[in-house]
Amino acid sequence: MDKLVINQLPLENLRGRRVFVRLDADMEPSSSGVLFDESKLHVSLPTLEYLMGVGTRIIIGTHLGNPEESVVESLRLDPVAKRLTALLVKPVRKLDEAIGREALRAVSDMQDGDVLLLENLRFYPGEEANDATFAHELAKMCDVYCNDAFTLAHRGMASTVGITRHVRPAAAGLALARGLLMFEAVLDKPEPPFVALLAGTRLAEKLPILEN
Repeated sequence: MDKLVINQLPLENLRGRRVFVRLDADMEPSSSGVLFDESKLHVSLPTLEYLMGVGTRIIIGTHLGNPEESVVESLRLDPVAKRLTALLVKPVRKLDEAIGREALRAVSDMQDGDVLLLENLRFYPGEEANDATFAHELAKMCDVYCNDAFTLAHRGMASTVGITRHVRPAAAGLALARGLLMFEAVLDKPEPPFVALLAGTRLAEKLPILEN
């Protein structure tokens, strides 16, 4: 399975560059009040630490919940930024928006090694609709695109598909590349008999996989 992985890019194509990293922090609603999945943050730590180590300027895009394309205060990403700050042992600045003049200004003020978290992408109707205009606004903030959200790679969203039409190079993060590698043995050279375990709640999305 051909793929470009972020650590395969020449260092001169990364050092000092603005890298948009799409990761997944979402989880199913919980009675505990926790709205993000810390285990998913841990999965993307190797990618973030690698990019910090080579001196990039990291812009993180992610989402929580299903705010139905409007601002929901309980779904703001401040807790995610706080947890990432602890995990990375480095301040993660969180913005109150994902696009626009203030976001562009914040990105332009970044220094090498800085990490910035955009506000919940699903506050914007253009995200799930894979809107070209919204994707272009996201693309304005970066020189390199990196998708490290394996669990969302099949979704056609502005931050996973549309943005790649405006940003080159576009590469897989280390977690996404690892997930694809696990599939190769089954998709490229399956040796029956084998067992597949599929998890998740959206059955309609799983049926085409089972049929394949």
